[in-house]
This record gives sequence, structure tokens and C-alpha cells, in this order.
Amino acid sequence: MGFKFNPLTGKLDLVSPSGGSSLLVDTIINIFNSTPEEGQLAFSTDTEKYYLYEDSKWKESDAISSERIGAIDMGAIQGSSLSGYGKDYVSSKIISNCSLGSNSEAKKGAIRTVFANSLQRDLFQIYLQENWQTILTGVNIQTDKNEAIVDIEFTDFAPWVLSLITGNSDSKDSNRVATIQNMKIDMGAYSAPLTIDGGTF
Repeated sequence: MGFKFNPLTGKLDLVSPSGGSSLLVDTIINIFNSTPEEGQLAFSTDTEKYYLYEDSKWKESDAISSERIGAIDMGAIQGSSLSGYGKDYVSSKIISNCSLGSNSEAKKGAIRTVFANSLQRDLFQIYLQENWQTILTGVNIQTDKNEAIVDIEFTDFAPWVLSLITGNSDSKDSNRVATIQNMKIDMGAYSAPLTIDGGTF
């Protein structure tokens, strides 16, 4: 490799020994304001991306330059991508403005949305234990460790929190009777204690 002086930028460009295209190293503004030859390669020092001048226009590469310290890669494989992209993985990325579609690949951890004809609605599913498991949506559940035995509760029925086990609310009236009992609420100001009729034999 060698260098040659670029009169347009006043800087040294890297030149291949075969006399091929030089690598223009400059800011993105200077690169786009240059008058390159067809096949010119460039590296922007501010965007840290590579560019190719082809068909009279600059084309940007999605590759991102990352610092690698030393020749030994401490990742899972030697030469793993520092930018977090590989042939079969994406690592350490934030995914935004994306939507989840269908998925016919039944393998552990696979996710998908699918329309259930029986329910006439879309389901969100994850593949675990060799089956597609449906994720509960529209209802939030919490465990209440302040109660003994620990209670499991619905939290989507504001202003009440309802026990999943009994159907009773945490809130009580002045008589210390649950405001909602067995998922039902009395019309009066005070709730009548729930009467259980065992029937006759």
C-alpha cells in the first residue's frame, strides 16, 4: 500500500500497489463535494462508514467500523462481528419501529403473531416446550405477597384489584366485606356476605 497527495482535499489518500482505486479518507461533506472517478472508495471520518462512487453517485455501505483491540477475539468465535451482526444472529441492539409477523419455524424461542379463527382475534405466541404458547394480552396479573396465602390478582379492573382465586376485590366496605365478591358487585352501599348453598342430598 502507498499514499498519494489529493489536491482536492489537501490530504494523502491510500493507494493500492496494483494502481487500483485509492481510498479517500475525509469527512462526509468533503467526500460528497469531491469529483471522484468511477469506482472511487471513501471512508468518512465522522460517520465512520465506507462509500463507493458508482454510476455517478455515492453509495453508502451499512458496515460500521468498530475498534478491535488485539488479534485475539474473546467472543464466542474468532472474528465475530464487533457491530453485533452475523449470519445467524443480531446482538446488543435496540429494535424500534418494527412489527412482528408470522413464523413457521418451530424452534425454541421463536415468536410470532397468528390469527385464531376460533377466537376471531390475533394472538402473540412464543415457541417453548415443543409447542406454540400463547402470551396473555389485555389482562395484567400480579402476586400479592401481603396476603397469606400469597394471592394472584387481576390489575386491569380499576379502581379494583380482583383476586384470581376468589374473585373478590382487595377493597372492603365499612362492614369489612369485599366490595366485589366472586366477580360480582352488590347494588347497595354495603355488600352482603356471600352465601354458599351446598344443596340437598
